[in-house]
Amino acid sequence: MYALLVPRTQFIATCAITGNPRLFRLISYIRTTVDGKHVYQLFCESFDLVDKMSQTASIGKVQTTILLHSFKGTAKIRDLDVFPLKYHPEPEKLHAALLQRGKKWVGLHGVHHMQYNGIAAFKRGDKVTKHN
Repeated sequence: MYALLVPRTQFIATCAITGNPRLFRLISYIRTTVDGKHVYQLFCESFDLVDKMSQTASIGKVQTTILLHSFKGTAKIRDLDVFPLKYHPEPEKLHAALLQRGKKWVGLHGVHHMQYNGIAAFKRGDKVTKHN
């Protein structure tokens, strides 16, 4: 695991709200226990809304903690909940798609009146609330 968990490496994880892939940069990690089970606690950064609860929320770097649960034996790197982008089967294609999605997301920042079909969700602590 230590060979994979290299600081400043780009990692892929699945968003808990949308189920879409998200890109993170690993800052550091520690091996610890949560509920009596060994985990790697990854401290990552990504771009998201800063100060989401205010009227002046802006886009910037935010820190996120991701838990990588331990496992017995061997596992494919791509089967892990979070793994380095370079081990994705098409890293350039995924990076380009994430960049395009991020640019669209930044363009939607602010007040807009439009119709949207999909899931609206917010995360408070460990609980995710979804609305249709």
